[in-house]
Amino acid sequence: MTRKSTVYRCLCALAFSTVATPQTPLNVLPTRVLGSLSPSQSNANPNLVEGRELFQPLGLALDTSVSPPIVYVADTANNRVLAWRNATGMASGLTADRVIGQRDLQSTLGLGPGTSLSTGVSVPSGLAVDSQGSLYVADSGNHRILRFRKPLDQSTEDFIAPDIVIGQPSFTSRAVNGGSPTPTETGLNTLSGNSALQVGLMVDRDDNLWVSDPGNHRVLRFPVANLNRNFPPADLVIGQQNFNTRLTSNTRNSKVTINTPSGLTMDSAGRLFVADSLSRVVVYFPPFRNGLDAIRIAGLVVTGGTQPAPPSTPVNNIALGSNGLGQLVPPEGVFILGNGLAVLDRAAHRIVQYAPVEQWPGEGTQFSPTMLAVIGQSDFTTFRPWAGQAGPSTAGFFSPIAAVPAAGGTELYIADSGSNRVLRMSGPPSFRTPLQVFGQDTFEQGAPNLIEGREFHLFGGFATVAGSSARFASGAGIAFDGDRLYVADTQNHRILGFQDARRFQNGERADIVIGQEDFRQNLLNSPSNDVNIFTDISLFSPAGVAVDRDGNLFVSDSGNSRVLRFPKPFDQPVGRRKADLVLGQVGFTSKITDATARTMSRPFGLGFTGDGSLLVSDAIHNRVLFFQKPPGGDFTSGQLASLVFGQPDFNSSGTSNDLRRLFSPRGISVDTDDRLYVADTGRARVAIYDRAPSAGTDPSPAFSITGLSSPHGVYVSPATGEIWVANTINNTALRYPLFNQLTQNPNPTFSIPAVSPLGIAQDRFGNLFVADASNRIAIHVPTVGISNAGNFVSSTSRTLAPNTYMSIFSTGIRFSEETVSFSTVPMPKELSDTQVTLAGKALPLHFVSANQINALTTNDSPTSANAEIIVSRPSTGQILAAGNVAMGPVAPSLFTKLANGTGQLAALNQDGTENSATNAAPRGSVIQVFGTGIGFVGGAPADGDVPGAAVPGPTPEVLIGTGFVPPENVQYSGLAPSLIGVWQINVRIPENIAPSPSVAFVIRLNSIPNNQLPQVTTIAVRQQ
Repeated sequence: MTRKSTVYRCLCALAFSTVATPQTPLNVLPTRVLGSLSPSQSNANPNLVEGRELFQPLGLALDTSVSPPIVYVADTANNRVLAWRNATGMASGLTADRVIGQRDLQSTLGLGPGTSLSTGVSVPSGLAVDSQGSLYVADSGNHRILRFRKPLDQSTEDFIAPDIVIGQPSFTSRAVNGGSPTPTETGLNTLSGNSALQVGLMVDRDDNLWVSDPGNHRVLRFPVANLNRNFPPADLVIGQQNFNTRLTSNTRNSKVTINTPSGLTMDSAGRLFVADSLSRVVVYFPPFRNGLDAIRIAGLVVTGGTQPAPPSTPVNNIALGSNGLGQLVPPEGVFILGNGLAVLDRAAHRIVQYAPVEQWPGEGTQFSPTMLAVIGQSDFTTFRPWAGQAGPSTAGFFSPIAAVPAAGGTELYIADSGSNRVLRMSGPPSFRTPLQVFGQDTFEQGAPNLIEGREFHLFGGFATVAGSSARFASGAGIAFDGDRLYVADTQNHRILGFQDARRFQNGERADIVIGQEDFRQNLLNSPSNDVNIFTDISLFSPAGVAVDRDGNLFVSDSGNSRVLRFPKPFDQPVGRRKADLVLGQVGFTSKITDATARTMSRPFGLGFTGDGSLLVSDAIHNRVLFFQKPPGGDFTSGQLASLVFGQPDFNSSGTSNDLRRLFSPRGISVDTDDRLYVADTGRARVAIYDRAPSAGTDPSPAFSITGLSSPHGVYVSPATGEIWVANTINNTALRYPLFNQLTQNPNPTFSIPAVSPLGIAQDRFGNLFVADASNRIAIHVPTVGISNAGNFVSSTSRTLAPNTYMSIFSTGIRFSEETVSFSTVPMPKELSDTQVTLAGKALPLHFVSANQINALTTNDSPTSANAEIIVSRPSTGQILAAGNVAMGPVAPSLFTKLANGTGQLAALNQDGTENSATNAAPRGSVIQVFGTGIGFVGGAPADGDVPGAAVPGPTPEVLIGTGFVPPENVQYSGLAPSLIGVWQINVRIPENIAPSPSVAFVIRLNSIPNNQLPQVTTIAVRQQ
């Protein structure tokens, strides 16, 4: 018998087989995600994050110590600072050159003390650069300021670390006021309550650092001489009489105190300007001292010395009474443009300019100076976002909050926070000429982060419903039409359609969009961006989706209080899809939210019965409506519902403890027996109704799944009957048995962690899709068992390594409908339409069957950490199963005759015959043993190919009998010349070995033995 047949026979042996069941184990961690570039939970923010996007930027700074200047942006809601090396680059949508406060450009979770990165940042909201190019960052979420020495000069391979911390005694502290119960000269309180606003940072001409401390209602100065150590003391306080007080006043013309200061700046004469929450800018003249009173106030309209009235917050085009030329509502950012004050009047979506202070009328004549010019609006009495446009453009702003002049005042960088962008504009004095946009690809985009058709904004937060304490979250409905996938991208006011969900990859791009003109827009009721203008093409917070038997898409257009039908969206010509049916309203342009049989308020979940009739949950009216589809006919727009669940009649909408009453129902599902399953969110249950079409008046649930926490989604598999529940507040997706088993066993049989899951569904292969509050859809596929094919030790106990034969076992699904071994060389990377990848690289396949695959890891496979194993169908791209395997440098194991890692080795005697109890090797002869897991071998042939000659590799220690043999007895260790990827070891048997048919034979490489006790591998030895 040849060594090839001996070894490959062992590899082809089936260790076990399994039978597919409805309860196939799924990977707890997602294998792939839609809406994100990575399955890791380092980002939970809306839409796409890859390093060229912004989300509510609050701070902006230019480093003019270098040319061209560096632009820094406090990307506040993404918990990071982005840096672009060339601030004058003309291209828009550029990826940032560096990130500060995060480990990479894709991560956005808040960091700092108590997290995995104490020097990371959380809610950065202010920036400043000193004359040496060092960057100061107001790390508001951690109540501190971090300084970074010339960040872009640091190695690109390293995390950019700060060199000092201000406001805290160390980098591991984050307490308010540095842990002091009262304000001090060293501590900071950079949040106002629990909310973030701009923290003003400024470096004066002497490199002293000025800081607005909003939670302590003061401004501090840290002298440059103190900025050489952690926890430096300030030498000056403005707005308080001393460092230990925290007094404030709501008197808007008071010059003694300030209230929650934000932006600050200084003019060429050294005058200090501070914006505070009383909708004003307070001006201090030098020389400065503790407790200094202000000299002037800008932004108020006062007759005589009377107290001004609070300003009105502008809405749309409502002017501020007679105060259009004087009142701020409210400002946060201030800067000097020319020699005069410029104020970012955030709520009025504008920048206003004043004359230099020397030219202001005396206070006795006019309490506050008159605004001279406005940027971003057509006049002083217009306050609409984007200068009245429906969405972002170059014409105006939405909540501008910070600005920095450049190029001698001929250019202006503007942090347009509500549009999630930074604009570079020229053309003074109005600055209407666009040059560049950071954070968006075009001037017409303004969504949080990137929006281009491969991202989601699913979660809009929790809120009360109809005055109750029930929690209300976004919809994030999921529906399949065969292999097509539809997702309700709720906060982006659109439906995304994916042509083939089998080919899902991280961040997969959608194929069609419904509700928007293109993939780059997210306007509500597009194109109007108006809650009161809705048509047959517009959507406002769509919550649920469902596909009927004909392939038509039904959408619960929640914000517009209706259900729309879009006929076969993938079959429609290019252009905007139009609905051909509306339910819940009398027509496409009507919106009545009363509880009637014809109208609804907040439709959410959708489901079809066997005859094609439609069920709709109406969350606000605490009910589910049933719309009967006429036999052989069709629905009609505005038709009446024929049944109601959860209410005694169509005109009622209250809730109570009555078993029959629903409370804010969300997702629904219908099984093949027409049972209705309702995620009764407010009552923390899934209510199950028998035979929905014939339920009658005011039916009671036949059964309820209880013990849940605000469940938002439910799905019943038509193939297996298993029930999945999105248990939202408990952050789990739960699986329950099919209904006929549920009454005997009402407990979940499987649990998957998820971040506030919202929607849930399975594709036709049983893969689980979970839409969650981290604005992604996590895809969970069946898991696999993985072991070393030499000893069948599980990968959960031992690592694998390069050049290791591995066995992959099914836990329920079938890999192939046939059993096939390789027949060509090099060993193929596809067999029976099956492929295996390790860390993204296809592996040579030795053997494929329904329940087991034997594959060979490559010579360059990872040697540390975990690597992902994917079993897929190349013809369709479908992922069949997946798992993670720990990798190491070596994974020694030896093939045995029983192919189970124990007992008689698959070994050859010196004469080439098979070693066995009846054909033992004589003492003093050389025996050949074969194994796998040698690790990387220099000079190895191409993966899956046969070595043309011996290729030496690392040499193991060898134990025969009771002791290790001398190293010189190991005559060869390396790749077997006539076998693919097999490790061959030639060893001379010592003369003193006691003859036996089962002499222990163990190898050890890098201190790792080939066997796992109590398993023992053996050879047969005779005397001569």
